[in-house]
Amino acid sequence: AGIFILSNKIIEIIYQSGTFTEYSKQLTVELLNILLPGLVFYWSITIFTGLFYAKKKFKIVVVVGLLAIGFNLLMDFILVRYFSVKGIAFSTLLMEIFFFFLYAILTKRMLKTFNLKEVFLSIGKILIASILMMFFLYNIINLAGFYEESNNFVSEIIKLSLVILIGIVIYSLLSIILRLKEFNLFIEQIRFFMIKK
Repeated sequence: AGIFILSNKIIEIIYQSGTFTEYSKQLTVELLNILLPGLVFYWSITIFTGLFYAKKKFKIVVVVGLLAIGFNLLMDFILVRYFSVKGIAFSTLLMEIFFFFLYAILTKRMLKTFNLKEVFLSIGKILIASILMMFFLYNIINLAGFYEESNNFVSEIIKLSLVILIGIVIYSLLSIILRLKEFNLFIEQIRFFMIKK
């Protein structure tokens, strides 16, 4: 979520040189910001897909995949007319949302004990934590003059790294306050990896 705030600076540092113009940079930032919300759904889809593979429901995975591709192509056809290249990004985002809800419904039917309410509650908490992090991060980087232009590449990288680190700390604190199970699992995995080493 912090990439929403940092996308302009990240693209500027990485790409704005040579033939990559200000317009190209701005368009890339806009496309990135359209696609970013889809990451939450993409990760969820990956988990759902793994679950169906584990249950040997290969046909369902194929059918759902084909439906998602068909939906994406239809949305591409409609949205490109109105939004040009941004229409493709919107279409991809809508496809991921469609894919997610379709898998969620099928998972609920396959696993009677599957708690759909808990899934949506977790997603809600993640969105709240992300929005609050963006709010705090936006105010911090404005106070720190992060958007002020600098010709020093190393200085820009250091500033970007510090802001990313601050964003991680803020999100971690919010995850603890909101009692995000996914965050706790992530910490447990890191501890397990450290002990294993």
